Amino acid sequence: MLGEVLNGIFGPIFEMTQENIAIDQIRDFCDRYSQNHFVISCRVAVCKGDFNRVVDVTMTKFDDEQIEQFMNCWFSSTLDAENATAERFWRILKQSENDSARELAQMPLLLTFLCLVYSTSLKNFCKHPFLDQRVY
Repeated sequence: MLGEVLNGIFGPIFEMTQENIAIDQIRDFCDRYSQNHFVISCRVAVCKGDFNRVVDVTMTKFDDEQIEQFMNCWFSSTLDAENATAERFWRILKQSENDSARELAQMPLLLTFLCLVYSTSLKNFCKHPFLDQRVY
């Protein structure tokens, strides 16, 4: 029990320290190779304003229409069209038991991961370990 209490108290401090170390390493890397351009992706609360010479851009969440459009573009091969892969995936995501996966699909990068997972494990998508993890 004491371990849980200490983890509850010091865990967030440790995570903040780890995040600061990562931010410092990214900043050093960007400074070392300043002639290059970089895209840095993170949660807004983690690194907002921590980088010099960086334009902060926040991506908005996809709505259902945008998710479906993305899927249609992703699964656009002849074979996917014949098998209606995008439509089948969209029907799966709309099922109430897949609400958590559908919430992830609102984020473009996570939707990319979902499409990759679906394309590699069509039959067992809902049971894939990726969907059992907290991605946030």
